[in-house]
Amino acid sequence: MAATHVDEILESYARLYGERFGKPPRKSDLNPVLARTFLGICKDDVDLSKLVLRRWFESQDPAYAAQGFRLLTVFDARNRLIGTGELAPWGRDDWQEVSQRLCARLIRPRLEIVR
Repeated sequence: MAATHVDEILESYARLYGERFGKPPRKSDLNPVLARTFLGICKDDVDLSKLVLRRWFESQDPAYAAQGFRLLTVFDARNRLIGTGELAPWGRDDWQEVSQRLCARLIRPRLEIVR
Protein backbone atom coordinates (compact mmCIF):
# COMPACT_ATOMS: atom_id res chain seq x y z
CA MET A 1 0.00 0.00 0.00
CA ALA A 2 1.47 3.31 -1.05
CA ALA A 3 2.24 5.92 1.58
CA THR A 4 0.27 8.39 -0.53
CA HIS A 5 -2.93 6.40 0.16
CA VAL A 6 -2.34 6.66 3.88
CA ASP A 7 -1.66 10.38 3.47
CA GLU A 8 -4.91 10.77 1.51
CA ILE A 9 -6.89 9.15 4.32
CA LEU A 10 -5.22 11.30 6.96
CA GLU A 11 -5.82 14.45 4.91
CA SER A 12 -9.45 13.52 4.37
CA TYR A 13 -9.91 12.81 8.08
CA ALA A 14 -8.28 16.13 9.05
CA ARG A 15 -10.42 18.07 6.56
CA LEU A 16 -13.68 16.46 7.70
CA TYR A 17 -12.75 16.96 11.34
CA GLY A 18 -11.95 20.62 10.68
CA GLU A 19 -15.23 21.15 8.83
CA ARG A 20 -17.22 19.66 11.69
CA PHE A 21 -15.39 21.20 14.65
CA GLY A 22 -13.69 24.29 13.21
CA LYS A 23 -10.27 23.19 14.40
CA PRO A 24 -7.72 20.55 13.39
CA PRO A 25 -7.68 17.12 15.03
CA ARG A 26 -5.12 16.24 17.67
CA LYS A 27 -1.75 15.27 16.26
CA SER A 28 -2.13 11.87 17.94
CA ASP A 29 -5.21 11.27 15.77
CA LEU A 30 -3.18 11.67 12.59
CA ASN A 31 -1.67 8.25 13.10
CA PRO A 32 -0.45 6.54 9.91
CA VAL A 33 -0.70 3.07 11.49
CA LEU A 34 -4.41 3.61 12.24
CA ALA A 35 -4.96 4.98 8.73
CA ARG A 36 -3.15 2.00 7.16
CA THR A 37 -5.18 -0.46 9.26
CA PHE A 38 -8.40 1.32 8.34
CA LEU A 39 -7.47 1.18 4.65
CA GLY A 40 -6.89 -2.55 4.99
CA ILE A 41 -10.35 -3.04 6.48
CA CYS A 42 -11.71 -1.09 3.52
CA LYS A 43 -10.06 -3.49 1.03
CA ASP A 44 -7.22 -0.99 0.41
CA ASP A 45 -9.80 1.12 -1.42
CA VAL A 46 -9.10 4.83 -0.84
CA ASP A 47 -12.50 5.90 -2.18
CA LEU A 48 -14.33 3.45 0.09
CA SER A 49 -12.26 4.63 3.06
CA LYS A 50 -13.13 8.25 2.32
CA LEU A 51 -16.81 7.32 1.96
CA VAL A 52 -16.81 5.72 5.42
CA LEU A 53 -15.14 8.80 6.88
CA ARG A 54 -17.61 11.15 5.17
CA ARG A 55 -20.66 9.16 6.29
CA TRP A 56 -19.27 9.07 9.82
CA PHE A 57 -18.77 12.82 10.04
CA GLU A 58 -22.09 13.60 8.32
CA SER A 59 -24.16 11.19 10.43
CA GLN A 60 -26.68 12.68 12.84
CA ASP A 61 -26.42 9.66 15.15
CA PRO A 62 -25.74 11.10 18.64
CA ALA A 63 -23.60 8.08 19.52
CA TYR A 64 -20.74 9.48 17.44
CA ALA A 65 -20.78 12.83 19.21
CA ALA A 66 -20.81 11.04 22.56
CA GLN A 67 -17.95 8.74 21.55
CA GLY A 68 -15.94 11.44 19.83
CA PHE A 69 -14.37 11.56 16.42
CA ARG A 70 -10.87 10.34 17.19
CA LEU A 71 -9.45 8.28 14.36
CA LEU A 72 -9.18 5.33 16.73
CA THR A 73 -13.00 5.21 16.93
CA VAL A 74 -13.50 4.92 13.15
CA PHE A 75 -13.46 1.13 13.47
CA ASP A 76 -16.47 1.14 15.81
CA ALA A 77 -18.10 3.82 13.68
CA ARG A 78 -17.78 1.65 10.57
CA ASN A 79 -19.59 -1.20 12.31
CA ARG A 80 -22.30 1.14 13.55
CA LEU A 81 -22.78 2.73 10.12
CA ILE A 82 -23.26 -0.71 8.58
CA GLY A 83 -25.41 -1.96 11.44
CA THR A 84 -27.77 1.01 11.24
CA GLY A 85 -27.97 0.86 7.45
CA GLU A 86 -26.22 4.19 6.84
CA LEU A 87 -23.50 2.36 4.95
CA ALA A 88 -23.78 -0.75 2.81
CA PRO A 89 -21.53 -3.67 3.77
CA TRP A 90 -18.88 -4.74 1.30
CA GLY A 91 -17.22 -7.98 0.38
CA ARG A 92 -18.51 -11.10 -1.32
CA ASP A 93 -22.22 -10.94 -2.11
CA ASP A 94 -23.00 -13.93 0.07
CA TRP A 95 -21.29 -12.31 3.06
CA GLN A 96 -22.84 -8.84 2.86
CA GLU A 97 -26.04 -9.72 4.72
CA VAL A 98 -24.06 -11.67 7.31
CA SER A 99 -21.79 -8.67 7.75
CA GLN A 100 -24.73 -6.32 8.24
CA ARG A 101 -26.35 -8.66 10.76
CA LEU A 102 -23.11 -8.99 12.70
CA CYS A 103 -22.58 -5.23 12.78
CA ALA A 104 -26.16 -4.72 13.92
CA ARG A 105 -25.63 -7.23 16.73
CA LEU A 106 -22.44 -5.47 17.78
CA ILE A 107 -24.28 -2.19 18.28
CA ARG A 108 -27.69 -3.48 19.37
CA PRO A 109 -27.71 -7.02 20.75
CA ARG A 110 -31.51 -7.28 20.40
CA LEU A 111 -31.86 -5.67 16.99
CA GLU A 112 -33.35 -7.99 14.40
CA ILE A 113 -33.16 -7.20 10.70
CA VAL A 114 -36.55 -7.81 9.13
CA ARG A 115 -36.90 -7.91 5.39
